Amino acid sequence: MIKWIQQLTKEGQKMSKKVNLIAISFVLVLVLIAGILLAGVLSSKSEVVSGTAGNFPINLANGGYVVEDGGYVFYTFPGEKGLYRVEREKPQTAKKINENADAFLQTVSGSYYYLCDDILYECDWGGQNEKKIITSVRKPLVVGSLIFYMDKQGNVCKYSTQNKTTSIVIGKNMGVQEFVVYYKKLFYTDKLGNIRRISFTGKGDELFIKTKASRLSISGKYFYYIADGKVCLSISDGEKIRSNEIVSAKEYAVLDSHILYTDGKNTYFSHINDLVNDKKPKLILKGAVQGISIDEECFYMFDSGDFYKLDSNGEKKVKMN
Repeated sequence: MIKWIQQLTKEGQKMSKKVNLIAISFVLVLVLIAGILLAGVLSSKSEVVSGTAGNFPINLANGGYVVEDGGYVFYTFPGEKGLYRVEREKPQTAKKINENADAFLQTVSGSYYYLCDDILYECDWGGQNEKKIITSVRKPLVVGSLIFYMDKQGNVCKYSTQNKTTSIVIGKNMGVQEFVVYYKKLFYTDKLGNIRRISFTGKGDELFIKTKASRLSISGKYFYYIADGKVCLSISDGEKIRSNEIVSAKEYAVLDSHILYTDGKNTYFSHINDLVNDKKPKLILKGAVQGISIDEECFYMFDSGDFYKLDSNGEKKVKMN
């Protein structure tokens, strides 16, 4: 009996070691699989996450004349060619670094993009080492290693800078006017002005908001756009869309619930809630401005040959050039 128990004990110890080895192997396999999956997520992150977009949607909707990167503001005057760079906290240190850029400024992972004569270029921080990326381009939007743009036929295309491949996401029959990226979807306005959404692959096209929109911008669950001459705010709450008219405007930008806008005559600043409650906005400039833009802390605008920065509270306006 004792020998039999000793034998069972030895066999049990052997079995225990085998079980332990199997358990350890299983855990290692799980870790390996998790690592592979994580690597896949990280490698594809730059292609699908909206946070890597080359500029704020409203900046591009207003022409893409301003983009901030690492404390420096890159800008080009509306209707002119030439790329300038200025330190955000050191006004009037502007330096012209490129002769060709004229619109749709964007930056992703240390590369800088701009449009010139319907050609999308890439350059470095100094505005040099220019490289043609795509020709016959309208309204380009750089998102990680993907570039969305409208071709001369009116199709919305997707170009991969990694694979050098191009595919059509939205056909010309939809009459796309403009589009923005929010996570893995394109939100766009069709020929009637309705806001629609579709996946990056071109699947799942659906009506999102029935309206007549232009200058579309998205911030979280908040959708801003101009319809019938008024800035509108639509809130997506699950399956419901609630919309409100805010103020009459030709051009606008929203930052931290504050809005800078021009009605075509003068330029104003206000908290959105104050406008909804019919409070008088603050006059920022007499006359209409162009290229209203934002970064994470400030507003920007162009008034003839002057370039201004305005703090997010609308208190301090600084001439940058």
